[in-house]
Amino acid sequence: MIPPRFARPHQFVECNPNYVELVELDNAGHCPQDECPEQVNQAILNWMSGNFAPAGNKSKLQCC
Repeated sequence: MIPPRFARPHQFVECNPNYVELVELDNAGHCPQDECPEQVNQAILNWMSGNFAPAGNKSKLQCC
């Protein structure tokens, strides 16, 4: 949760590209789940749908 130029975030994606996804959020600091919860929640739902949806059912998950 620091500026990408300091963190080298792509190194984490390179370790496990099948499950790790880099998502950069504008105007978010070290607590993005509080600062922009809609964006964080949607990114998590998208990631879960892409990685954990049952075979043959890639429908998008929705938050209640």
